[in-house]
Amino acid sequence: MRGPRLFSPETLRVTLARFALVVLCALPAWLLARGAVSGGPAANPYFVDGEGPLPWILVARMVTEVGGAWAGGLAVGALAAVILDQLLLAGAVRVLSPRRGPWDRPRLAPAAFRAGLSHLGPLLRVALLALLAGGGGVAALRGLARRLHEAGVRSGWWSWTIDIAIPLAVLVLALLWVALVAAAALWTRVIVVADGRRRARRAAAVALGVFRRRPGRTLAGPAAALLVAALLPALALAWWRAGEPLGGAGVALFSLLALAALAAQSWIWTRLVAAAVARYAAPEMDGLRYAPDTPFGVFRLFRREGRAAVKARTRAAPPEPVEP
Repeated sequence: MRGPRLFSPETLRVTLARFALVVLCALPAWLLARGAVSGGPAANPYFVDGEGPLPWILVARMVTEVGGAWAGGLAVGALAAVILDQLLLAGAVRVLSPRRGPWDRPRLAPAAFRAGLSHLGPLLRVALLALLAGGGGVAALRGLARRLHEAGVRSGWWSWTIDIAIPLAVLVLALLWVALVAAAALWTRVIVVADGRRRARRAAAVALGVFRRRPGRTLAGPAAALLVAALLPALALAWWRAGEPLGGAGVALFSLLALAALAAQSWIWTRLVAAAVARYAAPEMDGLRYAPDTPFGVFRLFRREGRAAVKARTRAAPPEPVEP
């Protein structure tokens, strides 16, 4: 089943809403960072007296110096983005779903608040599971890199291998893992809203069934698209570094490039949601859509086994002697 056209009215409305959400949530951190740069690095000869493009080491130093100024705005914006993203995704699934008739023309804002608020709990649990999975995978890769570094130092590996090849390989693997987790979380949230499910773990199991049937189109393809979308702002940062980063024209052009990158990100996100909705509505997914929305009973099984073990120990214990 085909989804909406590339530039259909529904796609454009969802893309515009996503773009507005990202910009509004990033605006506090952006304003704080701009004020910190203008009041600090922009007036520091260490950053402005050099010729040519700003070296990356100075970019990292600048971010370190102004980090405390915009960290609070970034945290507030990130929290607001997580909550609003769940509401927008719920509305996008409803708006981008195949029409059930000529009368079925849902509006984005009412659909987002109605469907988003009713599914906010499961959607936030999926986001939390994705955060734990992504962070756990990155932590495991960092631990592996540390072990390889120690082994390389003891074995006398080349400095290029220890200092460049291993960190670069770990960075690439971390990006791929985070992209796969993000694609899986996107599909799981679409399933939660499309089926009206209340169990995040059951929706994740349905998503795994979807991935087994179409691994390339449902997992690898969306992961690659999300990775490209996440790296788009890096192109704006690279251009900003290559020009006159601290001048007025450089800041203005960087702002325009950053907004263009965010608009492209929003359009990619909308197309991924539309593709997931259309593919999940295909007849080949009927068996998965009708899977029960019941708990797996794992915790209940653990509690039952624990009570049985306690009763067994109680029966096996010898009776206490009674004093005469």
